[in-house]
Amino acid sequence: MKSKPITHAKPAQSAEAACKALFGRYPEDVLQSLETASRTLGWIREVLLTIEQEARALNAPGALRIVSLAEAAGYLACDFGNLADCEREDMAKHLAGGAA
Repeated sequence: MKSKPITHAKPAQSAEAACKALFGRYPEDVLQSLETASRTLGWIREVLLTIEQEARALNAPGALRIVSLAEAAGYLACDFGNLADCEREDMAKHLAGGAA
């Protein structure tokens, strides 16, 4: 009967240590950055909605361009805010040991 060769495996690295090694930050800090980004983009969207509403009320030449730009920027802020929040949720689930 042949014996299997002995291999020396590296000790398993914790998720926290792996995150710190890859990103230079602990998981909680990475998640906090995504949460901050999501909230900030939400606030920017609210500012843009106000600009859009005010520009509509002006009913002046050039106001339609302001409305269009505010709508486009608001859409992007909302979309990327949602993306950041979904990524944060998926990472938090994965970190907690759940399926992402």
